[in-house]
Amino acid sequence: MDNKKNESTICERNTKQCKKKRDSKNNQNVDNIDNSIQGNTINFSDINFYERNVTTANSNGSTSSMETLSLPNNNNKNNNNNNNNNFEYQKSFYNDNMNDNPENQKITYKLIDEGLINEEFSLDVHETIENIINNRKYLPLYPENSNKDLYSLIHDKELRKKYFNFAEIKLCPLLDDPIPEKYLPNSENYQAEIKDLSEKINESKALNFECFKYRAFIYLLLGDYKSAYRDFSEALHYEKQNVDCYWYRHLLSLMFDKPSSAIKDLEYVSEYTENNSLNFYVKSRLYEILDNKKFAIYNYTCLIQLKPHMVDAYVHRGLLLEAQKQYTYALEDFKNVFQRDCNNVIAIRFLSIYYYKNALYHDAIKVLTRWISIQPSNHKAYFLRGKSQTKLNMWTLACEDFTSAIKLCPYNSKYYLYRGCIERNRNPSKAIEDLSISLLIDNSVKNLSAYFYRAFVYYTQNDNDYALNDLNKIIELDKRNVIAYINLGIITLNRYNQLYEALDYFNNAIECDPNNVQGYICRGNVYSRMYKQEINRKIASFNMYSIKPIQKKTTYLDRSIRDYSRAIHINPSNFVYYLFRGRLLLQAMLTNEAKLDFCTAFELNSSIAQTPIQKFLILAFQKKWEQIISEYKNIDIGIQNDSNIYVIVSKAYKNMNDLEGSLKIIEKGLITDISNENLYIEKGIIQISFKKFREALDNLNEALSMNPKLSSGYYYRCLCYFELGDVDAAFEDISKAIKTDIYPFNAYLIRAKTKVIFTTYIELYSLGIEDCNDALKLESLSICAYLLRGSMRFKLRQYGLALNDFTMATFIDGKCYYAYFNRAVTYQLIEEPENALKDYSTVLLLTDNPEAYKYRGLLYWQLGDLYNAIVDLEKALEVYTDDYELYCQYALCLNEFKQYDKAIIAFNKAIELNRCNDLLFLNRGLLYKKEKKFDKALKDFSKTLLLNPNNIDAYTNIGYIYHKQKKYKKAMEMFSTAIIIKPENASALEGRAMLNYELKNYFSALYDISHALELDFQNPQYHNNRGIIYKAMNDNMTALQCFKMAIYYDPDFFLAHYNIGNMYFLQKRYDKALISFNKGNYKSASKYQSEGSLK
Repeated sequence: MDNKKNESTICERNTKQCKKKRDSKNNQNVDNIDNSIQGNTINFSDINFYERNVTTANSNGSTSSMETLSLPNNNNKNNNNNNNNNFEYQKSFYNDNMNDNPENQKITYKLIDEGLINEEFSLDVHETIENIINNRKYLPLYPENSNKDLYSLIHDKELRKKYFNFAEIKLCPLLDDPIPEKYLPNSENYQAEIKDLSEKINESKALNFECFKYRAFIYLLLGDYKSAYRDFSEALHYEKQNVDCYWYRHLLSLMFDKPSSAIKDLEYVSEYTENNSLNFYVKSRLYEILDNKKFAIYNYTCLIQLKPHMVDAYVHRGLLLEAQKQYTYALEDFKNVFQRDCNNVIAIRFLSIYYYKNALYHDAIKVLTRWISIQPSNHKAYFLRGKSQTKLNMWTLACEDFTSAIKLCPYNSKYYLYRGCIERNRNPSKAIEDLSISLLIDNSVKNLSAYFYRAFVYYTQNDNDYALNDLNKIIELDKRNVIAYINLGIITLNRYNQLYEALDYFNNAIECDPNNVQGYICRGNVYSRMYKQEINRKIASFNMYSIKPIQKKTTYLDRSIRDYSRAIHINPSNFVYYLFRGRLLLQAMLTNEAKLDFCTAFELNSSIAQTPIQKFLILAFQKKWEQIISEYKNIDIGIQNDSNIYVIVSKAYKNMNDLEGSLKIIEKGLITDISNENLYIEKGIIQISFKKFREALDNLNEALSMNPKLSSGYYYRCLCYFELGDVDAAFEDISKAIKTDIYPFNAYLIRAKTKVIFTTYIELYSLGIEDCNDALKLESLSICAYLLRGSMRFKLRQYGLALNDFTMATFIDGKCYYAYFNRAVTYQLIEEPENALKDYSTVLLLTDNPEAYKYRGLLYWQLGDLYNAIVDLEKALEVYTDDYELYCQYALCLNEFKQYDKAIIAFNKAIELNRCNDLLFLNRGLLYKKEKKFDKALKDFSKTLLLNPNNIDAYTNIGYIYHKQKKYKKAMEMFSTAIIIKPENASALEGRAMLNYELKNYFSALYDISHALELDFQNPQYHNNRGIIYKAMNDNMTALQCFKMAIYYDPDFFLAHYNIGNMYFLQKRYDKALISFNKGNYKSASKYQSEGSLK
């Protein structure tokens, strides 16, 4: 009894000591709640301040500079204003804004004049969660990390008294609590009681098993926990459902640092009791210690169902859900905690971070305000609330919070940085002061943003040298900082006009980040300026006639176009990029490409067109033919006197399939202006559509007489000559069209096609490919060019290149079934059947093409998919009724399905179409043979030999028929003839071997069958037949071995199983014989008879 009291005293002392340490630890955690907030740094690579435009917001009569932290919706009005002044951008590239941002924020090309703090300037979620988990208030630490033992950590008396009533506590007592009355000993002489109980146990454990638990409780009173643990285990061995024993044994397991054993006991407690809330609580804590989060969450959920007002359970479950990254569920738990205990710092911290990261800034501010009221000295809470206020454009309040954070923690560089960013426009000197203090505190690579924003303020104050120094300092700390290089280039370009130094900076920026749009735009602008300087220098040195060749030699313009193209590739939604590139293309005399760019820009911003003819051209680019006709009917008569409008309107009618209306418009235009060659060209095109080639020639000749360099006239006249059969004149005209046309795309394709059609020399295909290459240089997205070039490469057996061309055609137009069909044929030829099947199926989805059915059916046959092959071939035969090969293939598929009657009908149709093909008769003969119509089969095999005397299959099958008809001499002649023609014919050797076997020429039979096995060793029929021969020669062991080899190569070969059974039966090994007979199946023996296969 004294030992028990001493143990209880020790437990109580340890519990109090652990509680005190826990409280001190919790206070420490409260002081260090936001270590993760302070530890964050700015990701400098994301601070593209030159890409953002700052909207103004009035605060205390001044303009704020933190508008870039606001939500993007505030910039819509400014975006609309920019759209109304599109052509002004062309005058001053760096001084105007261009609308391009998926977040509806404006991009500025006054690159360094405006900026923002990066919107990712926020808490690191992962780091924050880790800190919360490590510093959480209620989660117990592992025993090795704490001075407490596991028992004291799990069973906290204060928490038991706080959340559980007396009945629940009494139901689940602790070791230092009184034991249940029913287990109290009869006397205080515990040793005597133990002795009596031990004697009873020794007499009979099975009858006196209850003595174990009584003795265990006495050991508890004496403090002998090991003996108690042993007796509880013995008692549970006989009494499986004793909840008290399980409960006390789990307490002892915790004392002995065995959490897994304690968990098992608690699970039994849950099984045999209902709604034991304390049991769920202890299990949850234990699973938490074992890092089994899922089971811990489950048990906390059960506990919450029983104790819906237990705040500690919500906190623990929320932290576990947070650790499992189930933030939505964790949010609900912490909301419940906050509703029940609005001073719970853990819940407040999670909610504030969650609301901030999910842009719920109003809610974040409310929670953070509560946090500050609880901990007014927490500078991190002020900082996070200030950041939330900047997102809502609450600049003054944000500045006050940053100031409060600075007062509480004056050595945090980040706080000065944020306040400096707010002040950089309304109070530049104060901003420089704050940013300088930030750099004094931390001038490492982690604080590059301070250098960057101070450079920005210096630039706005025209202190260019100081700005350059700060940006160079960034380069010293981070050699690959793209933003610094770009802004150095901008300052050098705009303030010092040093083009080559600026170019070096932009090259470095692109080298660091090849996907940086602003780098390409800036470098393209520098190349454009260099081009203008070069032209001006040449103009000053030479006369005006020297400018044109200079344009061809210089590369600055091409480089500028290339950089704009790369920028468009990265950011294709900015219409201004297309306008600028279009202007550069016009300077390079690439009119068609420029038109495409202008068309794209018009699609992105429809307010570009200014004159009616421009509007008509743009509508023509967009193929809005009905709108063109409608606009033409509504314009003034004076404007209609412009004859070029008639050409556009005529094309609109033609594209609406109204050729008569198109011709009337052209004739009306010729009344207005008879000297416009374009009208004659258009009239000739319309007459070609009517197939009036002679009249079309007259109009085209008239146009060419007006303008001999009119390439389109040569092109369409070439078409007329082709239709009239004058190939030489057509070639002459198409060559003239290529020479005179600055964009001879169609001419190249026509000439390439004519080389294929009008020549039989395969060497000329390479010349056709060259023409296609030239055409693709002009029109890189031409389906016709890719299809034509792919076909010529296919004929040259350049299958890989042909596949590339057909694939490119499918990318350009996903509904072009010609490309899919050609690619499928190519795939089939290079033995890639899966890809071929996909393409054939795509063709049939796009159009009901019988040729696709045919080729897909043949491909299915090759792959062994006979059912689908039959379906496709039947569909193809509805169109290809005269294709004997297709009937033959169809019959072969039917043969595999054992539909011999239909297969014979198909072969009959094929033979009607072609009576000179020996394989047709051979295959039909094989079908007759399978149906045991030997006379018809012999006739077909005889016809086969008439057409092809060396057809060994016909000889072999005739031999098999004669063998069945017991015409041994004729059969021997047929087999021997087949072997003479082809000594390696295994089927004929096997047939002659079995014939010799019947004639009892065993040695000859063994020789032939052995020779057949040399040719086809894996044939189970040959092994079985050789075993039969050996059996006839009384070599039973070799025969048995042959039968086993047959089964080895075909386990389902029933004849070999029966033969093995017979051998074992002869050896009086009846058990093995019975097994072999049982393995024999009842399949048709015809499967293994040498009947030959259809060809």
